[in-house]
Formats: sequence, structure tokens, C-alpha cells
Amino acid sequence: MRTFCITLIMAIWISASAPSFAEYKMPSWLSDHIHLMQPMYVARYVYNKQTAYVLAYPSTEEGSPVFDANGKRLCVLGTWDWNTSPGCPKFLEQAKNEQIVWGEK
Repeated sequence: MRTFCITLIMAIWISASAPSFAEYKMPSWLSDHIHLMQPMYVARYVYNKQTAYVLAYPSTEEGSPVFDANGKRLCVLGTWDWNTSPGCPKFLEQAKNEQIVWGEK
């Protein structure tokens, strides 16, 4: 019985300390975009000292739009060379802390 109690307490402690997607509060504008546009995944970055979201689509013709934390479109990352896309110069070099917040990469 003692071993069971210790195991149960450790399992609860580990699950309580593990990060989860439930802790992330997705902005409503982003939920709306996901529902309407159905990207493959959404990644969150720190870009130019602000939060930026990339909505990745399977189509290579349209590219992947980049939005700021308020839902303002910053640019569209091209498929041929993301680092030289107008509006987001050197995005991949400067974007840090990638987190997939929806879908699978």
C-alpha cells in the first residue's frame, strides 16, 4: 500500500509539473484563421523582439503568412527562399524559440 501511495503521489507531481498545450492561450484571431484556412501547422516564434506566428500550408504557391501577436499580417514567407522574402528579411536566421502551437510539423 505504501509503494502504491508513493507511486501515485509521484505520478500526480510529474503530471502537474509537465508543460502542456492547455497552458497556452491561443489568441481568438488565430483560432479563427485555423478554423477557416486549415493550415498544416502553426508555429510561434520570437522575431524582432515580438511574438510572430507562421501558418504553414501544404501548397507551395501561396507561401506561409506571418502574423504578429495581434493578428496583423507581417509578410508571406516564400517557398523558394524564406530568408529573402519581402517584409521578413532573414526570418529564419532571426526567428527564435520555435513552438508548434497547433498541428504537426
